[in-house]
Order: sequence, then structure tokens, then C-alpha cells
Amino acid sequence: MHDFFLPRDTVLSDTRVIIAESGRESGGGLEITRSSHPHEGFPAPIDLLPLELLLEVFRLYVDVNTPVRSLVTLILVCKPWRNIVEGTPNLWCHISGREGLNYIRKAVAMAEDTPLEITYMSRPIPKTKPAAFFAEINDRIGQVKSISAYVLHARHFPEILKTAPTPALETLHFLAEWPDRENTNDVTLFGGERASPALKHFYVHHIPVALGSLHLSGLRSLRLSDIRITSAEELLRIFIESPELQACSLKWLSFRTEFTPSEHLRIQLRSWSNTTDAESRPIRLLHLRHLAFLGYPVSFLHFFLSNLQVSTLQSFDIECEPRESPASRLLTTDAHHLAPALRCCTATADKIEINAIGDMRWRIRVGMVNIQFFRRLAEPRAVEETLSLVFGHQNEHFKTLPTSFAIQEFDQYEELICWLSLNLRVTNLANWTGFCSNQRSEHWNIISLLSCPVASMSNQWALPDLEFLDLDVLDEAAKSEILEMVEARHTFIRAQEGHGRDLGLKQFKEIRLHRKSYNVSGGQADDAEFLSALEKVGRGAEIWWEGVKWAGSRPREELVM
Repeated sequence: MHDFFLPRDTVLSDTRVIIAESGRESGGGLEITRSSHPHEGFPAPIDLLPLELLLEVFRLYVDVNTPVRSLVTLILVCKPWRNIVEGTPNLWCHISGREGLNYIRKAVAMAEDTPLEITYMSRPIPKTKPAAFFAEINDRIGQVKSISAYVLHARHFPEILKTAPTPALETLHFLAEWPDRENTNDVTLFGGERASPALKHFYVHHIPVALGSLHLSGLRSLRLSDIRITSAEELLRIFIESPELQACSLKWLSFRTEFTPSEHLRIQLRSWSNTTDAESRPIRLLHLRHLAFLGYPVSFLHFFLSNLQVSTLQSFDIECEPRESPASRLLTTDAHHLAPALRCCTATADKIEINAIGDMRWRIRVGMVNIQFFRRLAEPRAVEETLSLVFGHQNEHFKTLPTSFAIQEFDQYEELICWLSLNLRVTNLANWTGFCSNQRSEHWNIISLLSCPVASMSNQWALPDLEFLDLDVLDEAAKSEILEMVEARHTFIRAQEGHGRDLGLKQFKEIRLHRKSYNVSGGQADDAEFLSALEKVGRGAEIWWEGVKWAGSRPREELVM
């Protein structure tokens, strides 16, 4: 149901007044329409519906997407319907830019003093320009309950929101597709006054709002994206003063004053939050369920996460650029206390994805946890430490989940492969070169690691659960290496089966290969010889070459991408 419905006692009270007025206008009885019933002289079934129930039907019918012309149509049915629709102001409270000016003016007039819900979307093309639309609500800004707007340019931000207080405003969502690059000054809202305590949901995109003067507090949701704000301090204060915050998404913000973490700032946070216990963290968001920080300097995330206390997260999305400090501390030293909350985000996960594009971009996704790093992870064991934080506290649970490990131009090192082998069930491996690379590099070392037991793992096989391979073939030598690796693993499996031992190694189910270099022979005969040999040692694994399933002498199946 929609939150604009009135309580039942209000509905009945309003309806009794409407019914009484309808009765007086029709001479003591209700005017009945008969054309909708096949038997002349009998009322139509809908006319027998109690007016209290009919009004409730109208309330259920009307929402933010209901055009004003539909209400006008209801008015034209009969006099009782007209009396109900015209006499119920909150049926008209949804004001939309999809309407023409005449309908907008009618809705504003009929809504009287009801809280208004304003919606303006520039796509698809609205019937009213933004300036003309918002001008129609200037005189009613004090009764506006919510504003949800998407405009093409930040210049279309309405002047009335810059100059007038909005005591009834609970939700402000204002997104601009393009920023105003000519005017980079902060936008002061509500005439420079504090935001109303009624404001609970605040979302702006490409609108550089002056947050300091708003003194936002008591928020339930906060979303800011692609804007510059004066300083990190005014953002941190919002968190301190909004302990009931449930959802927070901050994307690609920049600070006009460079952020510098300091002991003085930590002390200031404690004074704002009245925290005296040295063990307690000053940013206490115990109701927070969704947290997203994208495009931030690691130094700010270090500071924020190390001072944050949460209880049960449902989603956690972090994307950062480790420029001036090592990213490894982001989810280890500074955020180790968040591990229980992260565990809640991953409890319903059914798979794990770990992707690396060179040393410059990492992405880890499990359940509702999504972690991305841009630029180089500065410390050697940064990846393993981050993985340990995310997965280490539910190791047995995660070992049952299939893990996909996709790498491109990444120089794998033995320690990482060993960590994955011992802690996760990696079933899928994709190992690709760059888009333009045709040179053999260290990233091919993973094939040699898969070809025999690893001494540092007590002579266990690396990635023993691996069943699906997706590889770029760099040169003719790579064909031999792949063939030897598959043969070695399957020979070991066959030997274990012959001795009736427990299999600690899975055989491949599918091997996909792609020619990635001019150093790989393009001759059909050479390819066929290699693929036939691979099919022989593959023990029934499906073999794909350049998107085509290898079928020996039988017809080939085209892969549907």
C-alpha cells in the first residue's frame, strides 16, 4: 500500500461528510446511474457499494503514476462520484511533470492544504518545462512532503528550494544528468536555514549542496553522488547526528578542503557524539543496513571505517583508489571490527567471484559484499589479508560455495594461489591476457602451478576443485603446457581411482581456449592435432576452441554467446 493513505478513522470521517453533502444535493437521496445495468429501473451493482468502500477503492487506485485526467474521468461518471473525488483533497496530492499546466494547476488547487508529493522526470520528455512546473508549486512549498526529480542539467534546480524553508519536506531526491560546470559555487538550500527535522531521506546527484548550513540530522537514508562538498568534517557530523540511518550511498564525492586524518579530528568526533569510552567508536550506526562508498581516497575510508560501529549489514559496497596509503589496511587493520557485520551480508551467498585486472583493479563479490580496489595494492599480502577478513570468519560455510577466479594480465604469485586452494573451493578459472598483448608474461605461471603438487602446500595440488578452465593461448609452447597440465592432473586422478583412494582432485568438465597471438599457428591441421590430443587426456571434458565446440570428426556446435 502507499503511505499517503489516511488512517481508517479519517477515511470514515471524511466520507460521512461527503455522503451527507451528496444526500443534500440530490434531494435527500443519492443520484443513481442506471445505464450500467441491463435491467431498466434497477441500480447498477457498483451503485450499491457503500460510499466508504468506494472512497477506499479510489484511494487504492490513485498513486504517484495516476494522471490527473484519470481523476477528471471519475468526476464525469456521476454526481456522487464527483462529490467524492472533488471532496477528497489527498486524491489530488500527486503533482507530476508529465501533466500539462492546466492539469497541474487543477491538481494543486484541488489538493487544498494536503501534503503534496512532487515528481518531475525529464525522460521521457515531460509536457512541462522544469521552470514552469516548479513555479506552480512556489506558493505551496510549505506543504510539500516529497520531491523526486530528474532533470537534464543542474541549472534546472528550482529557485524556490534555494530560498524558502520547507517545514513539511520528508524526502528530497534531486538528480541532474549534467553538472553546472560554469557555476561551481555551493547551492544553499532553504534560504540558508537548517533543514526541517521532518527531512528523513536526502539524495542529490550533480547538485553541489552546501551541507554545513543544513545541519542534517535524524536521517534514515543519505545518498550523495558526483558532487563537491566543503569538507569531510561536515559529512562526518551528519553520521554522528543521524544514529537511525539505515541506508548510506556516497559515490565520487570530492572535498574542497583536502582531508587529513588526525588525532584532533578523532577527538572532535568523540565530542560530537559524547563518547567517553575509549573502546567505543564515535560513529554509531546500529540501524545501518546498506553501506556504499565508491571513489574515495583510502585515507578517508580508513578513518571512517575505523570509527564506525554497526551491528547487522545487508549490503557492503566499497570502491577506492589507494593513492596515498596502502589499501591492505582498509579491510584488515582499520575494519577488522566490522567482520561480524560483513558475515551477515554473506550468509545467503551461493557463489563467490574474485576478479583481477592486472595489479591495478581487484573485485571481490560474495553475497551482498562487493569490494573493489583501483590502482596497485601496495603491500605484498594485501589480497590474502583482505580475503581473510571477508571469508575467514565463516570458513567452513565458504568452502562449500563454488568460487570463480578470473584474472587478466595479473602476475600470480604462489602464496595467493595457495591461499585460494586451502580456503576456498575454486571451481572456475579464467586466465586472460590483455586486449592487445601477445607477449608471454609471468601471469602464465599459474599453469605450471596447476601441473604438479605444490611443495609449500605439503605436496597438495593447487586449486583441487577446479572443473572449468577458460584460457588464452599465447603461443605454441602454451599448447604443450596446457596439454601437460591436463594430462598430469587426470593421470593422478586415474592412479588414485586405481588404488581405491579418496579423490582430492577434480577432473575437468570444460576447457575453453582462445587464440590470443599471431605466434599461435592458425593452421587447421595443427589445431586439430592439439585438440585431439587434449580430448584424449581430457577424460570426457568438453573442449572449446575459439568459441566452437570440438567434436573431432563430427560436426561442430556453434557457441551461442
